[in-house]
Amino acid sequence: MQAHIGALFPGMTILESQPFHVTRDAEMAIQELEAADLL
Repeated sequence: MQAHIGALFPGMTILESQPFHVTRDAEMAIQELEAADLL
């Protein structure tokens, strides 16, 4: 995202950016037949 931050906020001056990590804690039941569709 940092490489494309100018496209995310066009017309604005970017003073700084910080890395972040998104974590999702959820239980998901994935059926074998649908697993190929995840890619």
